[in-house]
Amino acid sequence: MDTRRRGRTLVPDGFPEAVHRRLAGLDRLRELWAERRRHGISSADPAAVRDGARRRIEELRALAGLPPLPPDRLRAEEDALVALADDSRAGVRLNADYFDTLVRAVPDFSPPLPAPERVGALLAEAAAIETHPLIRAAHLFLTCADALNGAPAPPPPHAVGPLAGPRRGRDGADTPLPAGAAGPGPDGAAYRGAAGAASGVLTLPGVGDIPVSTAAAAPAADDPAAPPAVRSPGPGDGAAPAGPPAPRRGGGPPAHLRPLPWVLASLSLMRSDLPPPAIDRRAAPPPAAAPAPGASGADRAHGPVERLSAMVLLLADLETAALRAELSRPARLPGALRPDSTCLGRAVHRRVVNHLRLRCDSLRMVLRELDPAARTSVGSSAEPEGPAPGSPGVPGVPPPAERRAAAARRALFTPGPNEWRASVDVDLADGALRLLVLVQEVGDPASGVLAVTADGRLATGEGVVDVLDLGCADCVTLVPADAADDRWPEVEAFADDVLSRAVGHLTRAARY
Repeated sequence: MDTRRRGRTLVPDGFPEAVHRRLAGLDRLRELWAERRRHGISSADPAAVRDGARRRIEELRALAGLPPLPPDRLRAEEDALVALADDSRAGVRLNADYFDTLVRAVPDFSPPLPAPERVGALLAEAAAIETHPLIRAAHLFLTCADALNGAPAPPPPHAVGPLAGPRRGRDGADTPLPAGAAGPGPDGAAYRGAAGAASGVLTLPGVGDIPVSTAAAAPAADDPAAPPAVRSPGPGDGAAPAGPPAPRRGGGPPAHLRPLPWVLASLSLMRSDLPPPAIDRRAAPPPAAAPAPGASGADRAHGPVERLSAMVLLLADLETAALRAELSRPARLPGALRPDSTCLGRAVHRRVVNHLRLRCDSLRMVLRELDPAARTSVGSSAEPEGPAPGSPGVPGVPPPAERRAAAARRALFTPGPNEWRASVDVDLADGALRLLVLVQEVGDPASGVLAVTADGRLATGEGVVDVLDLGCADCVTLVPADAADDRWPEVEAFADDVLSRAVGHLTRAARY
């Protein structure tokens, strides 16, 4: 089957190396999940399906800047997603008629975007591409978003280009976004860099630029609550000859932040025997509009190949989070099939601790330029229990056990019995930063999967705040077959990212 459709290269071998690595890691995680499903867990558990549907609805509305739904509306939209999951298990044929019906049945945000003519045939073609399930789902997502947005089909690419947009240091050996840097994002917005925009920075070798002061960010305005919206057919639907899709009309969120592309990507993945991906309000997909011919600079960063690569990477992160949630459910595995990741966890933890000590040696000298009394220290612990009242000398900071649970909850998994912690304590002027980087087992009993997570709290005279605001995609997931050397670039990039962001928040908030 032809795998070059609508200007996107869909052959897996044609993608950048970072995409190959991410898909290979996801496939290894999927194999573990498939093994556990053969021994006592079911992806069709009604309570788990409904809980996942509710979370995806809430996160997508937050990502689009919309207020929460009232309970009755939330329940109705949950029912629609549960019915979609039933369709995927029933093996409904994904033809043009099915997609035409689905497009008009999926609840939309208000005001709704009109469906273009004969969109069902376009979506059925995209859903039938023979390639990796993540690439197919990403292709279907972008095809739908482009159709809703009225974008013409982009010209075929001449070559596979580099990845577009920052990955917040998630790709390890590739070029992570430096602290304080910004890249193009949805609707001309900027992806959030590690430390945000700043009026002055200090450069820390290996970590990046740390802001000293910054202008206050303008709060995002929420759209008003809207009644249920039903997507109407586009102009001349049915009898009129085929033509270019209708342009986007009215206000409301752009196409790539609306429910239909996410629903279609979920359907595609479920038909490939994968759970529907999580949605993270902090991780927006690439914008739907394709760059115009002759565009240059930042506009070209969102060309067909780059947009598809960025979408595949985002879906891989979100699908990994969904698999972590699935692996947290109990399974009665025979003793011979219980993977043990203790050695891997210890090796990764040891590297994290040594790496943070090196970074803090440089950090200490930089911070003492701001405050001669600044103090930094790095600690290590392999015990999940921590002091009960909170970190010593910092009232209000939760104890490590509570922060451990919060980190796992954000990353959508149940923590196992073992964990390995590295801590960074920084005192600067009136601010006290307490950062944890954790290597945690996924599932209880443990599944053999490990998750590298973090939690950062800053205490000042105004109280204690979470300085990282991590989402479900902000995590590095390891499987028993991984080698610490092979996965270290990703873990190192994650540790650098959270350290830079946490220290950047401290330097902005402290009063010298």
